[in-house]
Amino acid sequence: CSAIIRAAKNNGNLYLCVERVGTGAMSFSLGGDVTFLINARGEVTTKNIVYAGASAKSASGLTGTVTEVEIPLSGLGDGSYLPFYAEIAGADRNFTFTSCVKGDMDTWQRIKL
Repeated sequence: CSAIIRAAKNNGNLYLCVERVGTGAMSFSLGGDVTFLINARGEVTTKNIVYAGASAKSASGLTGTVTEVEIPLSGLGDGSYLPFYAEIAGADRNFTFTSCVKGDMDTWQRIKL
């Protein structure tokens, strides 16, 4: 399992583009207040999150998804950086960013707002 996550903002929203290879669900935490899950079909299963998702195969035959998520900045606090954690559910273990600990926001990645 692997993923590329891109972030952008405008018009009062944060946008995440999540490209994932593999079939595991992917969970996200933003600032500790906003959490959501992207399932194996690229769908966001949390209510009140706007998204567009699609499943596809790469040229080499790998199955994956591309999902774009829109989140209002008003729900993310007012800091200049947003702590960000993501985790992919694997068959026998979960995968996350190197050195990130789920329960320790000080170790999470940062998105500049």
